[in-house]
Amino acid sequence: MKNLNHLRIEADYSIADLARMMAVDEQTACRWLCGRAFPNPEEIQRLAAIFSIDPQSLVPDPAKQPGRSDKLRFKFSTAGGRLRHNNGLNGERTQP
Repeated sequence: MKNLNHLRIEADYSIADLARMMAVDEQTACRWLCGRAFPNPEEIQRLAAIFSIDPQSLVPDPAKQPGRSDKLRFKFSTAGGRLRHNNGLNGERTQP
């Protein structure tokens, strides 16, 4: 996963700026930036657009997140024109 805080600083955005662009409160943005919480698939798509990067690069690596791997395996596809993700449970694809 790319360091979201590094991307924010590189783009010269304040935490308040990022929170405003993402339509979340500053506390949520802070949790993402310090790694205590992770954006959902739609938020990852918006963050990728803001920073002009591949959404998959923002997905945490389960191997580096012990105890969280079941929650963090996201694979994106746009099958049928809709964002879909694989939640990593039995390989099922679910609509967010």
